[in-house]
Amino acid sequence: SASAQEGTAPRTKGGEYWDPVQGHNATVAWLQLGGPRIDASDDYGSVTGVGSGWVASGVPRENIFITSKINPYGYDQALQDFAQYLKDLQTEYVDLLLIHWPGTQPGTTPPPPPPCNAANGTWAACRLGTWKALEKIYNAGQARAIGVSNYEVNHLLEIMNLKSLIPSV
Repeated sequence: SASAQEGTAPRTKGGEYWDPVQGHNATVAWLQLGGPRIDASDDYGSVTGVGSGWVASGVPRENIFITSKINPYGYDQALQDFAQYLKDLQTEYVDLLLIHWPGTQPGTTPPPPPPCNAANGTWAACRLGTWKALEKIYNAGQARAIGVSNYEVNHLLEIMNLKSLIPSV
């Protein structure tokens, strides 16, 4: 039997990375086939295409579960990025909003610090600021659930120590 990979066209960017046209076409096709869930991230280049695609699909928004991701670049940047995501996704809310990655992983060389790092000094401060922004977004009803992606235990403990909302995912 053929695998799901056989016969597919090669991707120019690989994996889940799409340009807006690919994102649009894939979203329309997926939703019209009955696929109920969509994952969109600015890192994947898919937010704009997913937004135009779900609208063009004719599937009502309440029948679609949209996940989006925010980078751990601090409170203000997270709020700014999310406001743009809502515009690009052409929706008033997302079903699940995740912090995409913790910024650093134990035993790895950290990437260059984000802008929030200059003011607060650490990736931990950036992560916590981003989490507080997700809480605000959740409390405003713009995300039905919030969580994290690619986090290690030490990153989760930072959030748990806030004694506030805990990640749904």
